[in-house]
Amino acid sequence: MRAAYGSEELYKRNVLRLRSNFDEVVEKILGIEVPEEMKTDAYLKLCKDVSLYRNAVEKRYADKEYIKELADRITEGGRQLRYEITKRLKNRFQTKTQRKNAIRTDAKYKWIGKLYPAVFTDDYKIILMSVSKFMKRNSILIDSSYEFLNSDLIENAVIVIDEFDATKDTIQSELIDKSLAMQEDYIQLFRQIYRTLNPNDFSSSMRQAMDEVEKSGNRNTFTTLMDEARKIAENYHVRLSIKTKEDLVDQRQIFLFNDGSFHTVLKEGAQYIRSSLNKEDNRIDVFFEGKDDFFKNRNKEKDIVLYSLLREINVFFLHFRLFSIEWARNYMEIINSSRSGIMDAMNLENAISTILKRLELANKQRDLLMGETCQMIRNNRELILEDRSFYQVGMEYYEFEDNDSHHDNTNLKFVKVYDTPEKIMLYLAGKATVFGISATAEVDTVVGNYDLRYLKERLKDRFHKTPGYLKDKTRTALEKRWSAYADGEINVHGEVISSNIQGFNAEDYCKTFMDAEFARYASNIITNITDNEYQIIRYCNVLQSMCIFNRNEDIQSMLYLGMALPKKNNPGMDEGVLQQLFEYSQMETQQSNSSVCFLKSDNFEQDKEELQQRLSCGEKIFVMSSYQTIGAGQNLQYKILKGKKVVQLGEFTEGDKRFLYKDFDALYLGNITNMTVNTYQDETITSHDLLQMLFQIEELYENGEMNYSEKDQMLKLAFRSYTGSDQFTLNKMDRLQLTGQIF
Repeated sequence: MRAAYGSEELYKRNVLRLRSNFDEVVEKILGIEVPEEMKTDAYLKLCKDVSLYRNAVEKRYADKEYIKELADRITEGGRQLRYEITKRLKNRFQTKTQRKNAIRTDAKYKWIGKLYPAVFTDDYKIILMSVSKFMKRNSILIDSSYEFLNSDLIENAVIVIDEFDATKDTIQSELIDKSLAMQEDYIQLFRQIYRTLNPNDFSSSMRQAMDEVEKSGNRNTFTTLMDEARKIAENYHVRLSIKTKEDLVDQRQIFLFNDGSFHTVLKEGAQYIRSSLNKEDNRIDVFFEGKDDFFKNRNKEKDIVLYSLLREINVFFLHFRLFSIEWARNYMEIINSSRSGIMDAMNLENAISTILKRLELANKQRDLLMGETCQMIRNNRELILEDRSFYQVGMEYYEFEDNDSHHDNTNLKFVKVYDTPEKIMLYLAGKATVFGISATAEVDTVVGNYDLRYLKERLKDRFHKTPGYLKDKTRTALEKRWSAYADGEINVHGEVISSNIQGFNAEDYCKTFMDAEFARYASNIITNITDNEYQIIRYCNVLQSMCIFNRNEDIQSMLYLGMALPKKNNPGMDEGVLQQLFEYSQMETQQSNSSVCFLKSDNFEQDKEELQQRLSCGEKIFVMSSYQTIGAGQNLQYKILKGKKVVQLGEFTEGDKRFLYKDFDALYLGNITNMTVNTYQDETITSHDLLQMLFQIEELYENGEMNYSEKDQMLKLAFRSYTGSDQFTLNKMDRLQLTGQIF
């Protein structure tokens, strides 16, 4: 980018690099001069925490919990400092423009722009950021924070997304975190709105804004909303407690999943949910029953259809959300009309927030109601017409939660996913011109890439792939660059290590590539840590690759990649056992100048940098990591040791630093054993894993890779893996669990 501008001054004037607030603070705050009056308690504490954090990272403290605690303190301390800065600026200056000019020109405030360059976001033509940053709110201090997706910045913009297919996982992870952060009791949220939506309690400005919605002919008005809410409240007795029978509920075992149709995850033997009005105890009783009991016990006069209640509340929330946006828009215009020209105008987001706070909704409740990132997509009829796919509708689940802290009522905890990566991408394409760049951007898979079929179907002639002539040109250039392979200058030696071995015996297998005594010692270590045949075979295969690595002097660097990341005290892939096996491979090959390194997600960048430095100095290292940890776009190349003979690919270009680096000498590629989250492990999956697996199941179903029955079984497997229940048996589905060879 700098080379394209040809001038450092032009580059700095036009290009802004936006990083996370955490990264900016950790890197800069200790080196920035701050006026004494701005050195508040929050500032001083933040500086102390940053100093401790940097020291812990640089000295590679083993206590990861301590480092995480410091990181959390820095995040919270940075938030407090930004609050103080924002408050001080707003008290001193009336408008956004005045505040920005002060930070740009006044010595007292210049430090703010150095520490938080996002202040000047609007002033730049080109903004560089990660997709993760793009999905978060942009805190600019001189005005309200905002989401990039709902800002004017993307209108008619050109958006270039590097490693396009890999960004789906990043966006999906952000959406999952957002959904989990706003989970709430569903029926209590309805009760809260119904109780507080009373015009007599509102200010005249709010009532005026509400009346304007009434007069506009809008389908969703206060009158229609109250009629809708009243019918729900009366028909389903929502003022009463809802209580499951205690002897029928296992903790975290009862779920309802809704992706357009309901799927039940009940305890073994139960197939139906029945709700009934209990006049004696003045509550709604909920039962989970088998088919015979359900039809024997049901009473059409007393029974309440829970699915219908949830659907009707869902529709009410949709109508309330649309009404609230119009109500807030009118309120915003009323407030702005009364403000002087030198004051900042109220924006729609703040108007919505004002109204929802007046309804006494907690932050999580407000987020849940208004959580759809792409709200304005509803105005683009061309994109969403008749689109009821998972990608547009999303999904939700309800968990029946009983606890003595709310003994009289069963909470119906609600987790809602409004958006999907495909919906986000479709929305962006409707606002801007989007270029997706990646060598694997056109790979037809919905688990490792966006659903290209869906995007093409919705965007029609606005969807473009790489033209044929450009692919041919690229292919020709690569063939020329890789000619050393075709000419025999570079030889690739491949060795297949099979995992499909009948009647496997660890000691006998190890004897095929190492001394009998070492084979006995190594196999004992392996079989003492695990009795799982698959894991035993994997340990043996890793040991064989270690022997190959240590036996060959031509291999200075070897990278192991597998589905499982080595961890301490993890029987399936134990770091200590792997270290012992590596030492046996050294003794077997009489190699004393090698080492094994575990590259993990914790402290990844620093560990990677240290590893590259060691390899550049000529150390012989066997590196173990996982596919997920390394991720897409990671560059693990390292500087070529002076005097080392290497084969140069492509014509040398002066100033191109890539010619100073080399690739790993050897790779071990482990089995890719599952298309969805791995449920065949000792621990239960996390709530994040659960939502990730639900995403994957829905995507595979949308792409026609499983039928409805298989989908239903996989959904239940996901929830059972989350609860840790052993009361559910899933029919084996070979087509969803890949098997093959380890290379």
